[in-house]
Amino acid sequence: MEFIDCSLATGQHRCAAASTRLAISQSDALTPRIEALLEARIGVPVTIEHLSLSLARNDLLLRLDGLHAETPDGQALFSLQHAGLRLDTWASLANWAPIFSDARISGTEFHLYQGEGAAWQWPKPAELPLLMEAEPDVDLATIDDWAGLVLRQRLWVDDTRVVLHGRHDTVMLHAQTLLLTGDERRTRLEGAINIAESLQQARKVALPAAEMKVEMQPGQRGFSDFSAAFQLDIQLDQLVVLGDMFRPDHAAYLEQAGGSARLWGRWRAGRLEEARVAVDVPQLTLRHNVQYAVLRDIEANGLWQRDGEGGEAWLSGDAESVEWAQPPAAAWDRPYHATGTPRISLGSGKYVPVPLSSPH
Repeated sequence: MEFIDCSLATGQHRCAAASTRLAISQSDALTPRIEALLEARIGVPVTIEHLSLSLARNDLLLRLDGLHAETPDGQALFSLQHAGLRLDTWASLANWAPIFSDARISGTEFHLYQGEGAAWQWPKPAELPLLMEAEPDVDLATIDDWAGLVLRQRLWVDDTRVVLHGRHDTVMLHAQTLLLTGDERRTRLEGAINIAESLQQARKVALPAAEMKVEMQPGQRGFSDFSAAFQLDIQLDQLVVLGDMFRPDHAAYLEQAGGSARLWGRWRAGRLEEARVAVDVPQLTLRHNVQYAVLRDIEANGLWQRDGEGGEAWLSGDAESVEWAQPPAAAWDRPYHATGTPRISLGSGKYVPVPLSSPH
């Protein structure tokens, strides 16, 4: 094993260059080491068909092909067709974090399997990485740090799939393209997701289920105090296919939904300061056993604002009408109608009801 003197006398730049040359010279030995490291993290074997390192000026180039992981009985966990990464050496040293000036990834597929209750997991003996667990231990500071790191990259991602294996059905979330581009003054992130039962069906969807746009600007200290704006637009009709998968056993079935939802977020000085949500649903149909509830003209708005190291949230909603219906054999002589405006204050944790008017 070769060692490199990284003392102050050698200088950071010389040390980085020497370390890079050493890594390239030992690239053939990296593949089994990376496979062993990933296996230790997730508990099942990981295979890499090809991995190579090279040097372009002062930047390290990494090429990876054919990354696969599955359980001993053949259940797929994740796979990656190709990744080509160009590490900006000097930017990484200046920020003490990996900064990729050109990262191109294609053919990523990630699988999740429905467990007990609302849990999504990998089959044993595989273990999900910590940040992908059902209840990851993530605080606001972690979210701020990850947001700042991700927005420093230059990233092109094609054909990304997340496959949800439910108890009865399988649903795919498909993102054809995800782009993260920009310059020293501004960074833009944009992408769209379709939801379908197969890849062929997902590619035929005209309007995406979700469309995301993020714009970031460095602050006076660079990326450490960045400002950013986030917007997510969701078409609710495509989410119906997910309704049964994520529905608790005691909850009603989501039979039909339309309309849209929009989520905004705002970062200032490297901290998430505010988030808003607006929902507009012309009609929503729920079913529980043989009883139906039809809600029309639903409007809901939510707001979260940072308060010190935590935050406060408010949520309000209004449905113009609610109709309850049962088959003719039911005891009711006609459908039940109700209108009202339930309001919830998440900041205080109290539910404040508004009286409902009803013909009964």
